[in-house]
Amino acid sequence: MGRKNKPAPWEEEEEIIWVSKSEMKRDMLALQTLGEALVKLKPAVLENSRLMTTCSLRLSTLNV
Repeated sequence: MGRKNKPAPWEEEEEIIWVSKSEMKRDMLALQTLGEALVKLKPAVLENSRLMTTCSLRLSTLNV
């Protein structure tokens, strides 16, 4: 029979962080509000923002 809930000696232990449904909902609503605000920005403002530069750099490393 296989091992249950016991990591192999060479596996790192992962810390489990429990998050309440209320906290997840608050985070989701905050991200939705942020997304709505970003959509309303003028393209010129968005292109010159540090956020877009960072996003572009991160996306370019994905090789998609």
